Amino acid sequence: MRARPFTNFVSRVFESLPRLQWLLALGTRLFVGYFFMDSGWGKVHNMDQFIANFKGWGFPLPVLTAGLCAYTELIGGALTIVGLGTRFVSLAQMINMLVAILVVNLKDVHSLDDFALLDEPMYLLIYAWLGMYGPGCLSLDALIKRFIATPQISSKGSPGTREPRRADA
Repeated sequence: MRARPFTNFVSRVFESLPRLQWLLALGTRLFVGYFFMDSGWGKVHNMDQFIANFKGWGFPLPVLTAGLCAYTELIGGALTIVGLGTRFVSLAQMINMLVAILVVNLKDVHSLDDFALLDEPMYLLIYAWLGMYGPGCLSLDALIKRFIATPQISSKGSPGTREPRRADA
């Protein structure tokens, strides 16, 4: 009979977890954003070496692609931290990670264990999560959305009623 109060407690805890999604989104953004901002900063400030790496990896237009990669990480990381343009940044970072996996890392992968040890798939999944679920309520995206989203007031109904949206609008 003692198990019943414990299972009720555990059930209430699990039911309340979705209310903490904002905390997970914030922590994820701060961590991964800082990582990429710092990584991008290092690449931008050692651009000659980074371009040499891109030449060695066989990238076309290594000066352009190395610069694009480095600044995507630097600016994308900073934007991730503050939660601005999160879904666009997520797409850019996912492309960056996918290219890194396919062009740089995959040639050294010979087993599932090798692949599981790569960092890039994890970052790709983190940005996929941020892109899908958004940056959370403590972000500039959420703040902008609050100020831009205004209720549509119907001229026919009473004040505060919303006019239904047309399917062709």
